[in-house]
Amino acid sequence: MNAADGGNAAGRSPTTLLGWFLASRDRHPHAPALRVGDRVWSYSQLDGLARDLADRLTATGPVRRVGLLCRRDAGGLAGYLAALHAGAAVVPLNPENMVDRNRNIVRQAQVDSLIADPADAGHQDALLRALADTGRRIPVVHPLTTEPRPSTRIPVGRSRARRVPQTRGPGVGGPPEEGDLACLLFDSGTTGQPKGVPITHRQVCAHLAARGPEDEVGPGDTVSQIHELTSDLSVFELWTAWAGGACVLPLSRPRDAPTTARVRDLGITVRTATDPTVSCPQHRWARPEKIDSDPEVLPVPDR
Repeated sequence: MNAADGGNAAGRSPTTLLGWFLASRDRHPHAPALRVGDRVWSYSQLDGLARDLADRLTATGPVRRVGLLCRRDAGGLAGYLAALHAGAAVVPLNPENMVDRNRNIVRQAQVDSLIADPADAGHQDALLRALADTGRRIPVVHPLTTEPRPSTRIPVGRSRARRVPQTRGPGVGGPPEEGDLACLLFDSGTTGQPKGVPITHRQVCAHLAARGPEDEVGPGDTVSQIHELTSDLSVFELWTAWAGGACVLPLSRPRDAPTTARVRDLGITVRTATDPTVSCPQHRWARPEKIDSDPEVLPVPDR
């Protein structure tokens, strides 16, 4: 069985992140996968956006590491999935960071393609100029979030993105394999230059397979997503939701927090929370009806 086939044989769990998402797409194609403001994308629609973007991303050849200079919206999350469809590792770049920081991350991670939100054109242009000064030129594609083509049913784990011969190194073209890098996250760099932390498909999938029955997240749930894509906790939020067939609801960062009533108004059923009973914050899953106060969740961003 191919490592990216979504685990269809003998009840085996998927062994790649893309396999988990596509398994949910095939089980629940019309279920909501993402809600931003008053717009909702089903699993089929979000996968269609991602595959379209993957086709453009690989139009001139395979890609290995894709910089994601996007917000936590439909374009950014479709871009995340597109990189996986292309067999590449995702390297999130926060548009709110200084250009020099993102330039250093791009150089250290050896990013060879960039998915960038047109709304951050100023940051994108400054980043590309900074890279050009060092001799680096990186192709850029922009995500589209309107009129997604329907996602036709294709075998789980297979992508329409360009395939390459199996003389591949980790993360180079074709559908991902379990030993490939899924994402490369960089720390804050408070003790020096930001350092990249490689996360493989195998590592996250082992967590999903072990935690899934305990978390009980599934269709009908709406999971709040409050952490930036550059944070390791965003991996936890996104993939626990998508592995279970739930809907991801990106929210603003944890400042100016509203009340639990606001959480219920948004229809959130599952979220990460900070335990107030310990001196060191620890994140856990929590159902809003079991929480007396809500210091972590913020209103949905306007865009």
